[in-house]
Amino acid sequence: MTETELKCLICKIDSFIDPSIKLYISPCLHQVCEVCLFKVFDLTPSPCPQCGTLLRRINFMAPTFEDIAVEREIKV
Repeated sequence: MTETELKCLICKIDSFIDPSIKLYISPCLHQVCEVCLFKVFDLTPSPCPQCGTLLRRINFMAPTFEDIAVEREIKV
């Protein structure tokens, strides 16, 4: 996966398959689509599918920038 690719880490749907995909970013800067966010992170904390950090749904935010690399730079 490239830095600029918009792809859910859980279901693997990307912006090429579904241009209307709505992704959210975790505090550890990994992306999950809205559908998976509500399925996996329902009421209890669950691990990030990429790094294992324990997360809750409220920890995820809509991206400010389309490029995840920019999000990483801003967070630093």
